[in-house]
Amino acid sequence: MGLSGKHHALRMAFFMTATLAFHPGPALAATCQYQNLMPEFLAFEQQTKDLPPARRTQLFADDFAPRYPDFYGEMGQIEGYSGLPPKDRLMEDALRLLDPSNMEMLPGFPPLTQERFEAAARATDADFS
Repeated sequence: MGLSGKHHALRMAFFMTATLAFHPGPALAATCQYQNLMPEFLAFEQQTKDLPPARRTQLFADDFAPRYPDFYGEMGQIEGYSGLPPKDRLMEDALRLLDPSNMEMLPGFPPLTQERFEAAARATDADFS
């Protein structure tokens, strides 16, 4: 696995751990600061669901990610970029979530289906609200 592959695996492992396994108690949830982009991402998915995966990922890189420079800029910094990751990197990562035929698979976890992804989004929002 190359360096960018390791970064991607690390990001996905963190996402899965934080989203699926971390359920803070009320006191901890009150002190945790987070920005939940899931409603916006799920809306983007819904708006683009009838488009081919390549077009969806292009729209993600051109329109969605730039609207959230704090989040995606931090992602870029983890990978060693200043600001947002390059467009091709954003598209590569987005394809794993926007192309049902290219489903994300992590060892030890069931496939990240749309239903599991949405359930994780709901759980995260409920746990941190």
